[in-house]
Amino acid sequence: LRNRCFNLAKCLWENGANVNIEYSGGCFRSSSEPLTVLGHLMAEYTIGSLSCLSFLLCRKAQLSTADFVVSRSAGLSALHVLALAPYRNQNDNDFKLILGHVLDHFKPSQEQLSLLCYIPDFDGFTALHIGAVMSNYPIVQGLLSAGADPFTKTKRGHTALDVANDTVEYFNTVESSSIELPEGTLKKLKETAKDVLKTIKSACNDRRA
Repeated sequence: LRNRCFNLAKCLWENGANVNIEYSGGCFRSSSEPLTVLGHLMAEYTIGSLSCLSFLLCRKAQLSTADFVVSRSAGLSALHVLALAPYRNQNDNDFKLILGHVLDHFKPSQEQLSLLCYIPDFDGFTALHIGAVMSNYPIVQGLLSAGADPFTKTKRGHTALDVANDTVEYFNTVESSSIELPEGTLKKLKETAKDVLKTIKSACNDRRA
């Protein structure tokens, strides 16, 4: 499927292939955590994966369906993986389409939106928390629109607003030379982090109203 061999993928699927088997490498790509096919497609972070997502997430009788959780050992959902995208891979239009496709298919509950993952640097974080750390504006905006609770806390008791504040503060104090990004990109990243903070703050105010 990741090589866009849809006829072969369909044949394998119809003959019992398990789309939820987790693996960490292959097809010129690898991940630090074992992921299902859906997880690896999320980690491509490109609009080119949309046709594969459409194929994988189609509802067909008598075929196994892709799970929302794409790495059980790490507690990662498809939304966690998308939120983890590095800033250089974040394209607003692409991400809105990919995220919309995933949300339309799974229609995640509040419990699913609040799932905590167990990976280094983000242990006990929801997808919204990760999006705030990564200054992933389209994901943060999309998750909040889908009903993600900005008051959900990490394992250490931090809300998404706390995390977004910490991210902005980090960019205000860190030496620019210590961040390996072109100056123009870094400037945009700092502005995006502020936009993420404003968006989460607004969502919190709306919830309190």
